Amino acid sequence: MQSVGRPKKDGIEWFQHFSDAHTDIKLQNNRAMASMAKESLNKDMESICALAADGFYWGLVERIYLSVEGFIVLKEDYQKLALAREFGICLDTFNYLLDGTLKTGLFDNNLFQNECKLTSNGIQKRRTPVIEARLKWQEQNEKRRLEKQEKQPKPKKIKESKPTQEVQLPTYIDREIWDRFIQMRKEIKHPLTPTAISQVLKNADKANNEGIDVNACFEKSIANNWQGVFFEPDKKQKAKQDIPDGMSPVWDEWKQNKKEDGAK
Repeated sequence: MQSVGRPKKDGIEWFQHFSDAHTDIKLQNNRAMASMAKESLNKDMESICALAADGFYWGLVERIYLSVEGFIVLKEDYQKLALAREFGICLDTFNYLLDGTLKTGLFDNNLFQNECKLTSNGIQKRRTPVIEARLKWQEQNEKRRLEKQEKQPKPKKIKESKPTQEVQLPTYIDREIWDRFIQMRKEIKHPLTPTAISQVLKNADKANNEGIDVNACFEKSIANNWQGVFFEPDKKQKAKQDIPDGMSPVWDEWKQNKKEDGAK
């Protein structure tokens, strides 16, 4: 696909026009022929002057350089009339001035008579290197574009995350807490693997059998962004577990007496 930018050029939009071109012998002869119209042609032709002949010639040169092939075809009268209207002259004046450019050698008369192509060897010599340089530049520009396109890193394929399989949780594990724990592990870039999930649930089952609040342990891991879950009883729960069986009332009374002694 061609990138959006400057339109591709076929002809030549600029060409050298030396400031001393008016001294060219062919242009001088062309102006002389135009001035002869006062004596030999109708009233319309009588208005032609030497400067008009110069303007006519350079107008044709501009259109030749802008053409794709480097020449313009003037075979039919309607083609000449179209140009005549652009120049603001009638068809008779156009033909008279055109005949002057051909007879003075400003354009190739033989080529025009045989093929109706208006150009000159000088125009072709000046045009050819410009066209060749342009084609070379276009080829180099296209080559650079392709090389740049090849160097561009290919877009990385986004891996589609596999849907997480619903884990069968034991009744003592709160589903909402479990889901938050799974999400936390993803956010810290350490998602749980199926093997890890199995091990966590195994440890949770053991802790639950020991009377540990499993959900509280999960909440603690979530709050601290821990990778692991430490199934340990909290301090209050641990203190109750350390009291010998059958001694709870005595233990409470002893603790109360100790507080009262400390206050005295």
